[in-house]
Amino acid sequence: MAIHALTSITGSPGVTTTALAWAYLTTRPTLIVEADPTGGSAILAGLWDGAQRHDRSVLDLANYPASEFIDRLWTSTLQLPGLTQRWVLPAIGSGQQSVAMMPVWPALASTLRQIADTGTDVLIDAGRITQADSPWALVDTADTVLVLTRTNLQSLNALAIALPDLRESLTASGTAQRLGVVAVQGGPREFRWWPFGMHDFGVAPYAGREVREVADPTRVVATLPHRARQAAVYSNGLKAGRLHARRSYVRTVRHLIDAAHEHAATSRSIMSLEGDPA
Repeated sequence: MAIHALTSITGSPGVTTTALAWAYLTTRPTLIVEADPTGGSAILAGLWDGAQRHDRSVLDLANYPASEFIDRLWTSTLQLPGLTQRWVLPAIGSGQQSVAMMPVWPALASTLRQIADTGTDVLIDAGRITQADSPWALVDTADTVLVLTRTNLQSLNALAIALPDLRESLTASGTAQRLGVVAVQGGPREFRWWPFGMHDFGVAPYAGREVREVADPTRVVATLPHRARQAAVYSNGLKAGRLHARRSYVRTVRHLIDAAHEHAATSRSIMSLEGDPA
């Protein structure tokens, strides 16, 4: 199994929602680790609709030695509603607690590697990778580092600025081949009344070719459509419609899962070859 780190550069492209949809649509045991240092669990607030108390979190591990993490971690997880072998380790309660997590991340990275090696996929929700207190130790241990981005001009500009530094950092500790981009096409549009009727102020997203040019040489692993109603089935526990399984959002998330596993296998192969003294 593999460790996949999901992150973003700017905006809110749906990192947490994508992690949840992945966990619900995969066929493999999966653990989501909410590692966003800004704090607060979007999963508890959304999927459980606030009914689940935030009485456990990744911060619990700070109370134990690293040798006990593998056992203690599971006592702090929750099973996702309606599923078996799908868990979430909730985020810290607030951003002020992120300082206490700095010595925890490296030891947790080793623990997550053990979990992945014994049959469970790990999805790390790392929040924005550009934050000073980002859980870099977790990102650095991942088999894939998937940067979600919207495809408007502002988001692609931020992506173009940040990707070279990310490639350099990942090369220093393994291989930049782990890095991939997930483009989220479309988004909410803004309509306003104008003297001659209603006008659409939405900005049309850039197409796949432009996104690939901005990301190059980093691979665009998959493209997801912005479908708020379909995504809310996973982020907010909204009831799925009769045709939900056929919708474009579901199909593209399934494609993302397959593409990410392929990307992980490729990056592990490259790291293995680069680590071979022969």
